[in-house]
Amino acid sequence: MKKHNLLTVFLLIFAIATFVIGCKIKNEPKNIKFPLWSPGVAAQLLDLNLTLKDVVAEQDNLPFIVEGADGFYTFIYSDTVFSELLSDKLVLPKQTVNESFTVPPVSLPPFIATGSYVDSIVSSQSFAVTNGEKLNRIDVLSGNINIKLDSKFKHDVILVVKFPYITDGQNKILSKSYNLSSGAAPINDPINLAGYKVDLTKGGTSQNSLDYKLIFTLIKKSNSVLVNENSLSVGLEVENLKYSYIEGYLGKFKFDIPEDTVQIDLFKNAFNGEIYFKDPKFSLLLANSAGIPMEILVNKLVTKYADTTFSPLNITGPAIGTPVTINSPSLSQKGQIVLDSLVYDNASTGGTLGQSIQNVFKPSPFKVIYDAEFTTNPSTTAGTNFITNESKIVVEGKVTLPMEGRIKRLTIRDTVDLETDNDFQEEYAIKYVKYKLNSSNGFPFICDFQGHFLDSLGNVTDSISHENKLLLPAATVDANGKVVSSSTAYTEALFDKNRYKNVQFAKRLALEGKFNTIENGDKNIKIYSSYKVAIKLSAEVEAEIDLNSK
Repeated sequence: MKKHNLLTVFLLIFAIATFVIGCKIKNEPKNIKFPLWSPGVAAQLLDLNLTLKDVVAEQDNLPFIVEGADGFYTFIYSDTVFSELLSDKLVLPKQTVNESFTVPPVSLPPFIATGSYVDSIVSSQSFAVTNGEKLNRIDVLSGNINIKLDSKFKHDVILVVKFPYITDGQNKILSKSYNLSSGAAPINDPINLAGYKVDLTKGGTSQNSLDYKLIFTLIKKSNSVLVNENSLSVGLEVENLKYSYIEGYLGKFKFDIPEDTVQIDLFKNAFNGEIYFKDPKFSLLLANSAGIPMEILVNKLVTKYADTTFSPLNITGPAIGTPVTINSPSLSQKGQIVLDSLVYDNASTGGTLGQSIQNVFKPSPFKVIYDAEFTTNPSTTAGTNFITNESKIVVEGKVTLPMEGRIKRLTIRDTVDLETDNDFQEEYAIKYVKYKLNSSNGFPFICDFQGHFLDSLGNVTDSISHENKLLLPAATVDANGKVVSSSTAYTEALFDKNRYKNVQFAKRLALEGKFNTIENGDKNIKIYSSYKVAIKLSAEVEAEIDLNSK
């Protein structure tokens, strides 16, 4: 069964008296002749007594509803609109180092005499960054150091490569030895760095320092000549580096929250009119587990309406277009999630700067559209930040609507499918059906409604009322806007033979209800779970039955 929003459900309760499902008489005797019989039948079709809490319990597409101790309702619409790992935003670039060894002329006599030559390079390569990062430490989740060696010597080479500040889980430094015989093919050796820790402080004295030591030994091969072009080229490449933890000043960079929407289903079928909420709120709820200072800039908040005659409106105020610093975990809070929120309410929007959230909610929007951006380290160029591979920022958009306010000329439209028994007309010659509706309204608004029956092509075949509308008076409220007594109404609807046929073969019912709170929509009311509606529906049927037809 199709579910409808709460205002449509309320409308349906009062439109339920629009048609009756015919019942067939089965297993009648055959071949017995009877004259036409014209009975009159009266029957109670519906005895309904529902509180708002009953209606809410039956709906599966409602927002999160907070019911206060006194039964006062607050509706909350929320959605997670952004969830991003910071490790996807701070990506480490490829690191490349190139070195080479040769034998200088002054060293040739000793090499020829002893048969060997030893040299070394001890160096610190500046770790390449893209956002001004000043890195202290990287715990590697995945990635490689590629060692590339190419010897042009006609003699044998031994090369030892050491990284004194890259250590494994047993605190052993990364070190590897290579033997290249005369005429050996170039070497490309990818070393898996997963599980290694990279200290970029040079033992606590620096930042962004990638340190290494190369120890080169040339061993003379008999009958081989050493020429000036003989050399060993060494390439060190760190690539595809992903981290489980990174620490240091992590730079200044921006990333966007793409434009997104929080949908307010309560108003998706609302047209015309106004709903004035006394204290509506739109909030951005932030959950941050990245240890880096950040600010958020909300570029826009726009409300959109189901009724396209209303243009989208921008919520404005000092909280829009101004960067706001958000909470981040400290070093002592690694692995923890720190919460924060930005709340846009009557106090933080509008004023001399433009439209308040209260004003733009008056035409009952069904969407709040927004976009924003984050900036890391917005005002500092130093400090100790951290990110883990699980650090993320999560943003939830939330609309909070305490059910206190007033309604003016609010129109709700929806269409529901009908199920009728098309065999009923074949067995009974209906003269008329008179529906009698006694209703009691425990809600603090006036509702006048109309329903149009539609055929399979969408053409109107008839209406619930030929007097343009059915009116349901509002309940009586006290000075605080709470209902103290229900209103009552009585309605009759006569469906003659032709009109009943129109209803019987209808496929859909197009409903339209117009709502106003008391005093022409100028007095605030409150909505409580105890509000109720009662309906008693009976039908008086006059029909001719041909008992010889079966």
